[in-house]
Amino acid sequence: MRAHFSSLVRKAVSVVMVAAVMIAFFPRITGTDETVLAEGTKNQDNTYLGISVITNPAVPEDVNSPWSGSYVYFGEYTKQYYGRRDLKFRVLQKDCTVYTSEKALFLDSDETLFSSEFDKESNNWEKSDLRDYLNTTFYEDSFSERERSVIATSTGNGNVVYAPGSYEEWYYVSPVSVNDKVFLLDAGEVMNEAYGYSSDCGWTSDVAYKLGSHETYGYHSVDNRLKSGKGFTWFLRSADPDLSRVISLVTDDGQLYEETIKFSNGVAPAINVYQKNIIFASSVGNRSDTFKLTFKDSGLKIAIQEGKKVSVSGTKVTVPYTITGTNADTATRASVLILDKEYKTENSNNANILYYDGLDGLYGKNGTGTFVLPASLKLKDWNTKYYVYILAEDINAEAETDFASAPVKLGVPVLIADPTPTKKPTATPAPTKEPTKKPSVTPTPVAGKKSTWSKENGKWYYYDKNGSKATGWYRVGSWYLFDRTGVMLTGWQLDGGKWFFLGKDGAMRSGWLQINGLWYYLDSSGAMKTGWQKIGTIWYYFKPDGSMAANEYCSGYWLNDNGSWTYEPKAKWYKNSVGWYYQDSSGWYAKSGTYKIDGKNYNFNSEGYCTNP
Repeated sequence: MRAHFSSLVRKAVSVVMVAAVMIAFFPRITGTDETVLAEGTKNQDNTYLGISVITNPAVPEDVNSPWSGSYVYFGEYTKQYYGRRDLKFRVLQKDCTVYTSEKALFLDSDETLFSSEFDKESNNWEKSDLRDYLNTTFYEDSFSERERSVIATSTGNGNVVYAPGSYEEWYYVSPVSVNDKVFLLDAGEVMNEAYGYSSDCGWTSDVAYKLGSHETYGYHSVDNRLKSGKGFTWFLRSADPDLSRVISLVTDDGQLYEETIKFSNGVAPAINVYQKNIIFASSVGNRSDTFKLTFKDSGLKIAIQEGKKVSVSGTKVTVPYTITGTNADTATRASVLILDKEYKTENSNNANILYYDGLDGLYGKNGTGTFVLPASLKLKDWNTKYYVYILAEDINAEAETDFASAPVKLGVPVLIADPTPTKKPTATPAPTKEPTKKPSVTPTPVAGKKSTWSKENGKWYYYDKNGSKATGWYRVGSWYLFDRTGVMLTGWQLDGGKWFFLGKDGAMRSGWLQINGLWYYLDSSGAMKTGWQKIGTIWYYFKPDGSMAANEYCSGYWLNDNGSWTYEPKAKWYKNSVGWYYQDSSGWYAKSGTYKIDGKNYNFNSEGYCTNP
């Protein structure tokens, strides 16, 4: 009798339904209700741990209730008339295990993506052309390699059971099993109130039970089965076993209906994605029910740079990180995540986000980033009352899937003090720019004076063994320098392009030399040194005038008040939308004072910005 009723109803409703169904085969291109989404910034205001913010669908109050629940963007598809667009799915169930042994998000496309025949020969889902297309071309074209890695192979019939005497059992006998990455919903699933769909098939009840009756039948809309934009009926994988060339579908008014397998209808795919791979869900378009997901990517890894440590100065934490892995080049930022409990896969311990954002500083695969510890968190409670993690993230446009490394927990940071420079040193006097003028007269020997010093008219001379006045460099125990008339020179003297210092006694100095409170260094030849010089085991910097740098930055390195370089982090200038600031690789930055940098004094306000760049 069921077959007789099916035939009777099909004949009876064909006149009524044909117009509606035929209209559904052409897209309504009067517009789209899709929000144009702009690329956004992920932070603790719009991002949630795991899928804690995602809800299961609301049970419809009646057939006029629209579908209500959470939506997830995942993948993208080229849709006729609309071009490439992000795929939006309804979340039919979170923590779903009806198709997989592990928890998954059970997702159903929010719209019909394209129209297609079901098959050319049969209504058997397992052998259909549509199943083959969805699991090959569509699957590979719509989802990236990394997205495909988190899509589960769904098996079984979704634990659907058709109750005896129900519309589904009478019409379809039993559910259709799947073994697919991408599949179509079953008639029982689109009548499952737990999935947000009404249990009402869309036809008046007397039709189903007064078999063969010629009484007036009727049908009505079921709004929660309507897809975004409407415009298409959409296929189910359920089929009438008595009619091999007929397949079930949902009309554009939400009734369960059927049509020949060779007649094109809309396709709304369903998938399951593993929950264990989801790190974050982030709001899309400032909506409280629509999200993008961040999946853990085994090809992204982050760690603290070898030989370096996380440090803290005040409340500013500095993190020297390195990003590696086969997908390291896709990373767009290094992020910090602070939780009230330790991070667990699937957020099994219900941890809450206390702070989440990108690290400040210039991003690089080997970089140094900083963040300020929230005022509510005390350093002494690190790894006891809260836990700090870093991640490498590939953040894409607002409705596109993101990827991240597994979170790496940070140990308690090393406490460091600010290397605050002291007041600027006194001005450095430059050596004499010109040597003593060269006389035009050549000295002649003086009788009776040999190998002896002689002071004449307040000036010193030295007579060599021949009785001639010494000129140029001459060694008398120590080295001395005489001009061309034989006068012994003192002080700074330029000879052969190099500066030398001769004491008041005329003797050439070497090694460390202090003049007017400033230090100089002369090598064993007496030549004054400039630039970076390693003396013993310590590096020093001597300015172009030869004076030693102290209490200042030179070439980005901080030199102590004794001139030694022992503080390794290197500083350099940065500029943002506010202004210029000077920061080193440990995260320390100049602020609230005057700092000497490469010979010039710069003033910095309490926020660290230079007021006289």
